[in-house]
Amino acid sequence: MQMSNHDENKELLALINLLDEPDIENFNNIRKSLFSIGKSSLPLLETTLENTFDEIVFRRIQNIIREIRFEEICKRLDDWVNSSSHNLLDALLLITKFQYPEIDETIIRNQISKIQKNIWLELNDGFTVLEKIKIINHILFEAYKFQVNINKTSFQNFFINNILETKECSSVSVGILYLILAKNLGVPVWGIDLPEQFILAYIDKDSKNNKTESLNSDVLFYINPTNKGSIFKKTQIDFFLKQLNIKPEKSHYNSCNNLTIIQRLLSELIIACEHSEFSDNVFQYQKLLKIVKAKNN
Repeated sequence: MQMSNHDENKELLALINLLDEPDIENFNNIRKSLFSIGKSSLPLLETTLENTFDEIVFRRIQNIIREIRFEEICKRLDDWVNSSSHNLLDALLLITKFQYPEIDETIIRNQISKIQKNIWLELNDGFTVLEKIKIINHILFEAYKFQVNINKTSFQNFFINNILETKECSSVSVGILYLILAKNLGVPVWGIDLPEQFILAYIDKDSKNNKTESLNSDVLFYINPTNKGSIFKKTQIDFFLKQLNIKPEKSHYNSCNNLTIIQRLLSELIIACEHSEFSDNVFQYQKLLKIVKAKNN
């Protein structure tokens, strides 16, 4: 027989009232029971958290809430990985929501829509591809003044709420923001997973074509979002790889899928996290990375 909401709330309240249990083994059983109830337990846990004056109970509820929220993020990221769309903004919001669970996704989507509209108002069907890219660059880097923080270990610059507020990005997050806006505007820009540098490519393909294999011959030019969207040719990638003493591969010139982009974001985020005050979160971000890798490898 399925438990009614009333019965579930009674059980939940009874479990919460036992959170001051001194015996660790008994407490762990209580914690597991709360965890098994999942996100439906969050409202009552959060209310109890606000009203308790017991330091041990407060800390225990904090940890349980965090565990439940993280499990929910893992489930949603797994759904994203197994979806067909692999929408970049959806993944970026999920990763941000683990660090900042209280963010309002609607506000963030509206902020991005506003930037997108400002670009759209400047675009014209008669513009050349270079002119379109220059408009995106102008709005992003001159009007809104987005910039890359050259400190690769700056943890806050990976999260979309901070990016929109401070206008400071990591090199990969500014590339993702650029991609989100370009795709929404129908401008065929794709990500390139270049070592040490995430770049973009303008590809002469129908923007509705989601295939990313063997598109190198259709690359009109490359874009460096780290350097305010500067445009360059393949020869500069050749020179860059030579400087790093890296043998050129197809992946250095061809577009990558969105799974690879989010994998790269999480890999760089983990390094930044290790150097931050949130280093205790490294394990969770590694787990998120593992979810993406499982599908992408």
